[in-house]
Order: sequence, then C-alpha cells, then structure tokens
Amino acid sequence: MYKVYRKIILACLLLIVAGTVCGQRVTQTINDGWKFSLF
Repeated sequence: MYKVYRKIILACLLLIVAGTVCGQRVTQTINDGWKFSLF
C-alpha cells in the first residue's frame, strides 16, 4: 500500500508542477498579447 500511495503523491506533484508551468506560460503569452495590442 505504501508504494501505491507514493506513486499517487508523485503523480500529484508532477501534475502540480506541470500545471504551474503551463499557467506561467499562459500568463506570459497573455501579457505579451496585451503588450502587442497596447503598443
């Protein structure tokens, strides 16, 4: 059971990291879009 929990925790951490990276990229692209539309 311990190994299963460990795999679940690792999967959750990977999902969180991927989500934060994707979120940062999305916000960056949105910011770039705002800059291009403003200037």
